[in-house]
Amino acid sequence: MVLVRTMQKIIDHTNVFKAINGVFKFFIFTTALLSFLKGSAQKKQEILSGIYLTASDYSQNKLDYANPCGEMHKIKLHDFLGKKHITVKHNDSTFVLSKDSIYGFRDCEGREFRFYKSYSEEYKILENKTLCIYAVEVSQPSLNGKGFTIVLEYYFSVKPDGSIYELTTNNIKNVFPGDHSLHDRLDQYFPNDVGINEYDYRHEMYRVNHIIENH
Repeated sequence: MVLVRTMQKIIDHTNVFKAINGVFKFFIFTTALLSFLKGSAQKKQEILSGIYLTASDYSQNKLDYANPCGEMHKIKLHDFLGKKHITVKHNDSTFVLSKDSIYGFRDCEGREFRFYKSYSEEYKILENKTLCIYAVEVSQPSLNGKGFTIVLEYYFSVKPDGSIYELTTNNIKNVFPGDHSLHDRLDQYFPNDVGINEYDYRHEMYRVNHIIENH
């Protein structure tokens, strides 16, 4: 009888230990999850939006009027009206900047854009290597004739502040007129410009830049 009672106590203590261990594991898991979520939220908040006053500022990742997006920071582009300026709300002040006088900006999602000869659209900077590659969203009639679809048009410049051209093999040849070896590689890899805007995930860069830098 004593043995039975002793065994029962051991079993009861074991169950208590398992329960405490389960609560402890749950506490550790919950703490880790909350820490992860907090870290993710902080990383999201750490994205700074702001203005690049010059191409040099862009190259050096130097933002003016930089702040996380929110009530204390907003950039209005006024694209729909084709206005020549943007409005920047920064802390307690509002600034009006001419699109002709600044290089570009970084938005709330960390995307970067350049202003160039247009007051109604911006060039999204996709990559800055030998070629600085851009994309512009344009609206085109749908193939079924109902409504419109958004498509990307691709452009490039040789430097971040260089003239912007449509991304074609002929235009690239024109900016590298004496590099006949490059001309041959462009014709080989991008016949009739097919695939010229493709991204090379293996080399983590656009194919055209990889071809140019390794021809």
